[in-house]
Parts: sequence; C-alpha cells; structure tokens
Amino acid sequence: MGYRASRASTAKNEAVDFAGLVQDIEEQLRVQARQPNVYAYKPHEKQEEFHRLQNLNRLFVAGNRSGKSVASVVEGVWYLTKSHPYRPNFEGQVRGRVVCVDFLNGVDKIILPLYKQYMPKDFLIDGSWERSYSAQQHTLTLKDGSFVEFMSQDQDLDKFAGTSRHFVHFDEECPKVIFDECQMRLLDTNGCWWISETPVAGMEWIYDDLYQPYFEALEKKEKPAIGLVQMSTSENPYLPKEAIERIFGMMDQENKAVRFGGEYLAISGALYKDFKEITHANQTFAEFGFDPQHMRIYLTGDHGINNPTAWLWVAADIKGGLTVIREYYQANATVADHAQAIKEINAELDCVPYMVTGDPAMKQRSGITGESIISEYAKHEIYINVDGIPRQKEVGINKIMQYLKMNPKTGKPFLTILQECHNTIRELKGAKQNRFVNKKVAAMKNQPEGAREKDDHTTDALRYLMTFMPDLTPQDYAGESDDKVEYAAALLDVSHQWRTALERRNSRALNLNSWSPSSSGTSYDFTGIE
Repeated sequence: MGYRASRASTAKNEAVDFAGLVQDIEEQLRVQARQPNVYAYKPHEKQEEFHRLQNLNRLFVAGNRSGKSVASVVEGVWYLTKSHPYRPNFEGQVRGRVVCVDFLNGVDKIILPLYKQYMPKDFLIDGSWERSYSAQQHTLTLKDGSFVEFMSQDQDLDKFAGTSRHFVHFDEECPKVIFDECQMRLLDTNGCWWISETPVAGMEWIYDDLYQPYFEALEKKEKPAIGLVQMSTSENPYLPKEAIERIFGMMDQENKAVRFGGEYLAISGALYKDFKEITHANQTFAEFGFDPQHMRIYLTGDHGINNPTAWLWVAADIKGGLTVIREYYQANATVADHAQAIKEINAELDCVPYMVTGDPAMKQRSGITGESIISEYAKHEIYINVDGIPRQKEVGINKIMQYLKMNPKTGKPFLTILQECHNTIRELKGAKQNRFVNKKVAAMKNQPEGAREKDDHTTDALRYLMTFMPDLTPQDYAGESDDKVEYAAALLDVSHQWRTALERRNSRALNLNSWSPSSSGTSYDFTGIE
C-alpha cells in the first residue's frame, strides 16, 4: 500500500514538474518572440557588413534608429560569450567596457535593456539577470567571470583608468581624452574598440582623426587604419517607411542629413572647408625647390606661455603663391629660447625675413615689469611689427579662406603648406567654427561667428600675416588676372630689384616707398630679395 502511494506521489510530482517545465518553455518562447536574444538575431545588410569587418577598430556612423546600437550590443555579447561568428574570439575571462553619453539616457534607457534582451540566460549567473547585474557597480558579470562595465562620459577621467580590457564600445562620440584613456586599457590584450554614432555634434575629433583619414587613405590607395560603415535610416529594412517619411519629413535639411543620413555636417564643423591635405600639403621641402634669392620670406608668430609658441616661415614666389615652408612649435620655453630657435632656422634657410609680424597682444606691457613680449624679442634682435593688424579675427580668417582657393594659372592653391609643417596642417584641418555648447541655447540663437579658440596657434600666426595680403578678385579665381610677375610685384610691394641689401634696409628705415632700379632698369628677377 505504501509503495503504491509513493509511486502515485512521484508520478504526481513528475507531472507537476513537467507541466512547470512546459509552462517555462512557453514563457521563454513568448519572450523570445517578443524580444529575441542573440540566437535569433538576424542582422540587416549594413549590420552584417559591420560585424564582418576585419579591421581591429571600427566606426559605425548611421542615422537614428538605423540599428547601430543593436549591432554594437550584439558585438559585445558575442565577445563576452566567445561566439563571434566572423572575428577571432578572446580566450579566458573577457573584460569589456561600454562608454555612453550618460547613465540615465545612454546606459539605463538604451544600452542596458539591449544587453538584457540579447544576452542568453544560460551565460548568466544561475540564469538570472538580477544575480548577474550590479546596479551599484554598473557591471554585468557572467557565470564564467567575464564582465562588461557600463560607464558615462560624465564621470571623472581617472575613473576610465584601471586594469586592461579586451574591448571598448563607445556609444556616440565621447571627449577625446576619454577615448585616449580607454585606448590605454587595450594595450595588454591587443584589444579592439568600435564607435557607433549619429554625428549630431558635427565635425568633431572623430571626423578629423578617424573619418576623414579613412577616405584620405583610400584616395592614396592605402589601407585605412580603421574599418568604416556608414548608413542612413532608410537602409534599416525593419522600420516602416510611412513612419520614416512622417518623422524625418518634418526636419530641416541639415537635421535630416545628420539624423536620417548619418552625414557629417559643419554644424560645429570645419572652419577652413576648402583645405585638403592631398591638395594643399602635397610637397616636401626638397620637392618645393626653395630659393631664398628669388623668394620673399615672411615670418609670423603667435606667442604662448602655457600654450605653445608658433612661428611660421612663409615664402612668396614671383607667381604670387604663398607657401608655409617651415614651422617652429614649442611650449614651456622662454623668449630667449624662441629667439635663438628663430635665428637658427633663418641661418638654416639662408634668409633674412623681409617682415616679422604676429599677435598684436604681444604689444601689451606687463604691469609688473613694464616690458612687453615684443620688447623682449627685440632684446634678442627679433623685431616684430604688429601695427595695422585689425582686431577682427574674421579679416584674417577670410583671407586664409580666399587663398585656399585654386589658382587656375598654376593648377595649385594660392596658399600651400609643406608636408614637414605637421602642426600647421593639423590645426588647419582641425580648425572649428564657434558654437554654443548648450543645445537649447543653440536652438534659440544664431551661431556665434569666428573660430573656436583651441589648437589654433599656427592658424593664428598665419591669420596675422594674411591680413597684410591683398584680396583676391574674381579675375584671379578665373585665371584672367594680369601677368603673375606684375601680380607678384603688387603682392610683394615691389616693382624693381634692389641693388644691394643695404640699400633695401636703408630705404625701409627711412620709410621710402620707391625702389632703386637695377642696372638693367627693368628686371623683375627679384634676385637678392630676402
């Protein structure tokens, strides 16, 4: 009797367990149908293209609701579970990091729910999300010890230090200092990073350091340093077209290009849009053929104390072209150090600059010593003239923009930079328009004028000199201007050749406007002009 009762009880329990198991399976199927995990993930064409890229580091630029965040989260899940179908997997416990704009909107509302959805339960501790995710530490830990930490751009920089990581995902653009600090965490593991962003901030450092160099490498038929996928919202096949047309149809063209097309626009973008390294900086000093006897040399500077001091040597040739042939760029040095470096470069170039100019602020006298920066340079025989430079920055900026245009007669820009002038090239590429940081303020006001005052030392030095240059005319741009020898004479304020260097210096000292003709009386050779 007892044996029969026991068997009946066991059968009843098994029936209950089986029914519970079936119920659990049914619930999981309903969840999977409603919110499929990584096993049911079917990437669309652009997502798959991103996953298949074999570059160590990658950039995914796309419009809103394009699926870039989903693809990025699945990428992290694959690495954590060592199941990436297209790329090599890491061994042992995998350590990952996700950097979002903030905790409330970036982590809690977007990235974390996606990880909860796409991470299979069989990799969680006891199959439980609650046991695996620590809200206090913002860390998801799997049963094998692998983990991914979620961080915010609002956190202090030192929070991004620490031990090594195997991967870092940047959800939207982050400050460059945070990106650099996170890169240091990947050294030990030879780890990888990827960025998924809609470029609402415009042409910031990602555009300058990653996006633009990608296409420059392709132009040079070189292998890009990173992989890149770019897509518009319309390329997401899972979004209803009616909704896309209704929502994005209400936006202005700029907003639509960014949020729908995933395009970089000059919202806070490039100041010197015409500057292209492949066009404006495609010669070395050796290829340029510098000839100090037939070119006039200008020296222009931007003095800094905490920031770098920059000096540029600009050559004007008889065809009217301006070329930055040399740069000096040094922080944390004295005026005496700078002056000595200038003299050494002058000797190396075998030239005496025709004019030395720079920042008008160098005229300001110290309230303590009564001395100015200009007077300090003068003590070291570097005589700087800043008279006549307008206060309005836009004057010099506009002149640079003019001279970046192409000269049809030479097939080259009016202004070029030699490849050795790395800081000048970098700062011209990176020069940004001013903008409001607060997006609400930006939406209510016109954008501020001028350039953003950051990494602008060589560009400021160039700007001061360019205020002395003549405006280019439509005839210049059309290649219909007068003979370039005569144009150069007007540009250089000369009409005849000096007999001697002493004669030239004496005339300048006396502030004479006329030129002493050479023995030929009509030469435009400019021989001896320094």
